[in-house]
Amino acid sequence: MKKQKNNKNSKDGLTIRVLTTRDANSYFQIAREDEDLKRYARFFIVSSIDEAKKKIVSYTSHNEAVYGLFTKSNRLVAVFDVNDNFDETGAVDGAIVHYFVGKKYRGNNYAYRGIKKLASELAQEYLKLKFEIRKTNQASLGVQAKLGSTIDESYPSKECQLFEYSLE
Repeated sequence: MKKQKNNKNSKDGLTIRVLTTRDANSYFQIAREDEDLKRYARFFIVSSIDEAKKKIVSYTSHNEAVYGLFTKSNRLVAVFDVNDNFDETGAVDGAIVHYFVGKKYRGNNYAYRGIKKLASELAQEYLKLKFEIRKTNQASLGVQAKLGSTIDESYPSKECQLFEYSLE
């Protein structure tokens, strides 16, 4: 996975870019435990700025990067963890994306808008993005419907559905 350069501010004022340890305080502010985050994306939760730094570093490797969606005033509102997804031959087959929107920023369409910006940022590198969504996560299911993602019917999970969003 190539680390992408900063995305320019668009007309909606939102920017998506790779997080660095300098973003740890902002990450900490939105990734504290709340009921939805605990239920759907526990692995994003941190309890200190130091833990946020470690999480950002651990999510940054050759095959993984963590992106942040920022407002015009440089406020972090959502986080997207992007991992190369490999097929049975070992070739990269798109990316698996996990994400969350900070509790006080939910209901503002940031997940949808962030995924669209992320897709634009990663379109040269991947053909599709994949999302594993719990069947009880109505907000994320709605985002996938709005994106027009397709469901992978062969995905063998009783709790989750695998969605694919084409970047072609």
